[in-house]
Amino acid sequence: MKLCELNEISCTCKFIGKIRLMKIKDQIDKLLISGRPGEAIDMLMDYARQKDEEMYNTLILLKSRYEKNEKDNNMGIITRDDYQRTQAQITYSFLQIMKDISEDEPFAGKSNSVNVSGSGNFVFQNTRGSTIRIGGSEERKEKEKILFVSAGPSGMTQLRTNKESREIQEGLQRANNRESFNFEMRLATRAKDLARAILDENPQFLHFAGHGQMDGIVLEDDQGNAKTASTEAISNLFGLFSDTLKCVFLNSCYSEIQAREISKHVSFVIGMSAAVPDTTAIAFATGFYDAIGAGRDIEFAFNFAKTGISLEGLTGEQIPVLRCKKKNHP
Repeated sequence: MKLCELNEISCTCKFIGKIRLMKIKDQIDKLLISGRPGEAIDMLMDYARQKDEEMYNTLILLKSRYEKNEKDNNMGIITRDDYQRTQAQITYSFLQIMKDISEDEPFAGKSNSVNVSGSGNFVFQNTRGSTIRIGGSEERKEKEKILFVSAGPSGMTQLRTNKESREIQEGLQRANNRESFNFEMRLATRAKDLARAILDENPQFLHFAGHGQMDGIVLEDDQGNAKTASTEAISNLFGLFSDTLKCVFLNSCYSEIQAREISKHVSFVIGMSAAVPDTTAIAFATGFYDAIGAGRDIEFAFNFAKTGISLEGLTGEQIPVLRCKKKNHP
């Protein structure tokens, strides 16, 4: 075979190799943009296995660190900040390897660039000009807030609202999406405390634990005695915050009446159609927030919680009711 023919074959092989590399890099870019660095590392490992032993060994170590970070995060061993910081470092190292490939085997178009922003984020610009931010506060989804308010007026049966709040918090702390929620509490709540709490905390979920009556929910006065907040009053109050309130949960007897009125303003409202046993109320609330913490929607969480009542062998599965704005008030 002539030398010119060998040169032509060699050039063709290099060209095919560059085309393949371009496709791999394009796929890796897409994986990084969609937040899947583990798959991106795997893809480059497949390429490096036959091309570059040193790079392949480096990627094995990087993948091992990635898997450990994911495992520690899932087990709750590390904080969310530590998890994101390590993930950013891993991704930064991976992008440096990609940058080295671009410099060693140049091709048409811009190479990857990596910078560290002033906020501590890693900013990656790929060959198509798309920008990926990794780590730091800009990556985080804004947390949703659960505001738990309770009242235990003197002279009325004392409910186990402390147990209820503890069970909810423990469920959220063990949930896969525990970093997606903040939990705030207000105890011995008066009417003005309720209004101030919503104003200050701006919650997405508002949970009331206490006594209820046909004409409203029972809060406290300045002396700790019972004082009823009327159905109309609380409906109007919650209506003012309908742009941020996703769900109101009235874990109190006979609160279906209030739920019906509040659902004119708020998308989802949970109430009770009759007197509800304390143990049933606690089990239902725990199950509901377990499902919310697992990333399920409100309607699923409601049905999951109702099923949990019967699984626990408790009575009152049919007492909780869910009122939805879109269904009740088109």
